[in-house]
Amino acid sequence: MKFTTLFQSIFFFAMFIMVSIGMLIVVSPFWRLLVLAAIIASLLLPAHNWLSQRTPFKPALVTAIIYLLLLVLVMIPFGLAAMVIASQANRLLEVLNQLTGPEVEAFIHSLAGALGLNLNNLSEQALIQGLEQWLGFRLEHLLNWFLQTIRDNLVNILTKIVETVGGAIGSVINLLVNFTMFSFFFVILLWESNRLHNFVIRFSPLEARMTRLYVQRVRLMIRDVMLGVFGVAIVQTLIMWFVLAVFNIPFAGVLAIFLFLFALIPFLGIGLITIPLGLILIGVGWWKQALAIWAVHLFIISNVDLILRPYITSKELNVHLALLVIGFVGGLTIFGVMGLFLGPIIIILFTTSLELYLENYGHADSIAKPTPLVE
Repeated sequence: MKFTTLFQSIFFFAMFIMVSIGMLIVVSPFWRLLVLAAIIASLLLPAHNWLSQRTPFKPALVTAIIYLLLLVLVMIPFGLAAMVIASQANRLLEVLNQLTGPEVEAFIHSLAGALGLNLNNLSEQALIQGLEQWLGFRLEHLLNWFLQTIRDNLVNILTKIVETVGGAIGSVINLLVNFTMFSFFFVILLWESNRLHNFVIRFSPLEARMTRLYVQRVRLMIRDVMLGVFGVAIVQTLIMWFVLAVFNIPFAGVLAIFLFLFALIPFLGIGLITIPLGLILIGVGWWKQALAIWAVHLFIISNVDLILRPYITSKELNVHLALLVIGFVGGLTIFGVMGLFLGPIIIILFTTSLELYLENYGHADSIAKPTPLVE
């Protein structure tokens, strides 16, 4: 069936655009669930294909098995951990709201004493006074302002955690709807993956080779982000969470959230949490716990990335680290948490498009060749 007149073509494309906009409006309440389901389905697709080829099970049964494993091994433990973290965040929020100025000052003196600094010593006091005179303000005020700023921001973050997790758990109907929609999207995308892949190839006006290149690059980027970034961050967080639990550190679940978030930051990592945490523990007299946390960070956590990343990241994606950082930060700013996935995907689509442009439209002969130093 083909269009025989120009009017038919114009009418069809106008109707197609309007229907597509309507479809986007209908799906928009669940777009985050759809993207998350597509990412996880893409990550588990190799396992689905392997089981389909190596076992006599039909694709529908293989999809059901993978979904049940995902439910038991990931979703249920994640839900239980979220409830524990929400409870700890609520208790920590109460503690922070009761914190007063004298208690902060007492903690500063306790930390200084644990580090061997006597703030009442004349020579040290003179040194501090001289430094304050040179700076033009009192260091005590600066420290109090700094700790108060941290406290206020921490209260805001913890309030968000309690509201988000507590609200999701409290609204049973909303939770069930989101869970049902995610399960539906995941099962359909995984079960019909081959058909969807063929549809994308047919729908794209590009050559099949180019479309397959886009699809392959997106899948590799999803795999690299999930395993090379989130996977490493999860391993680092679980190790440090275990250490915190062994040493009975209060609010270990809340600390694990911050450990995971900072583990996503290139180069800096969870040291931004473990170093201040160690100082706080020293301030309350927990020397052994502080030294243990620093030792685990130095000898284990810092090497996890170096050990795991070469084995779980793809060698086919040659994306500069600066572009990945831009993708992470920009995606997080624009799309929220889902931007951690969407940002790198947009980056890889851009670099692939640039590569295809240079392949088809670039003029290699026009590039100036370097003049030899010796004739």
